[in-house]
Amino acid sequence: MLASATAFASERDRDTTRLGDVIGRLAERVASGEDVVGGWYLTGQRFLSVCLIACSPHRMRPEIPCPVGATT
Repeated sequence: MLASATAFASERDRDTTRLGDVIGRLAERVASGEDVVGGWYLTGQRFLSVCLIACSPHRMRPEIPCPVGATT
């Protein structure tokens, strides 16, 4: 996301220092077993939606195993 910072619509969201801090906090939340959902308006009437699902163990649903390695 940092490489694409110039595509963010608001000047506040284009600040790479702030964006790096946001990404770091989101990564910590996922690592601690919490899902993360975010959205940002981009230039050109576009919208970026990011959904990260925590896996093994999930903080709220530890009984559900991570699907990594599962085959269909």
